[in-house]
Amino acid sequence: MASSSEPRHLTESYWPLDDSVPLLQYTLGTLLHERSLQFPDTIAIVGMAHATGEQRRLTYEELHAEAARVASALLGVVEPGDFVALWAPNVVEWPVIMFGAALAGVTIVALNPVLRPDGLVYA
Repeated sequence: MASSSEPRHLTESYWPLDDSVPLLQYTLGTLLHERSLQFPDTIAIVGMAHATGEQRRLTYEELHAEAARVASALLGVVEPGDFVALWAPNVVEWPVIMFGAALAGVTIVALNPVLRPDGLVYA
């Protein structure tokens, strides 16, 4: 019997494999690109803008364009594969940045927007 300090290796799943629908091999960035081509004028996101507090609606085409600008800006300062912290409230810019990071190949590390300075230093 393994001691409590040794890792347990799971060999069974509670749920059996469901292969009734094939898995799509998409990254989040690729999925956004595909949806922007398929549904360019369909509303993708509705949210409040950080600067104005006004409601914004972004179509898939607009979301993809804004995310591409974020990706370009990120790639000016980080490399694909890097981790980027995002410290922001729940505003429409949050998913734009998340999709931009996906297009750039970087990983977002979401930080709680209510963190105080000592919490931010730790993070």
